[in-house]
Amino acid sequence: MEDILDDKLEKYAAIRSDELSDSENRKYVIIDRETKKVLDDNNSLGYLKVKDAYESYEHHLINAKERYRKRRALSWLLNHADFDKKLLEIYIEITDKGQWEGYISFDKKLVEDLLLQGNHTHLEFTSKDLLEVWYKG
Repeated sequence: MEDILDDKLEKYAAIRSDELSDSENRKYVIIDRETKKVLDDNNSLGYLKVKDAYESYEHHLINAKERYRKRRALSWLLNHADFDKKLLEIYIEITDKGQWEGYISFDKKLVEDLLLQGNHTHLEFTSKDLLEVWYKG
């Protein structure tokens, strides 16, 4: 297996796959650099371009990280019923009266400020994640 791109990528690499390539097309897969285990082979089809292999794998990583953050936000919200209730009260007041303590929008900035006021820092999710899971209820 020959590494064909970017030595600065420490954890994974796009390489040519002997198994998926044929005489007409070189096919690439993403492997773990340390274990050499295939991490992404495009459902056993491989990728025709190194760039496509990296982009697809990085897209999967980003989506996985987003899902993780949202699960953490939901779990946190379920364990902080008082915060959940406060969000509901503020949402109703902004909706009915047009504002709450100077805030006119029920948005991620408001949620971020409420988290800071409650000394809820160093969380594994963003205020946007929390707001999205709150809306989904």
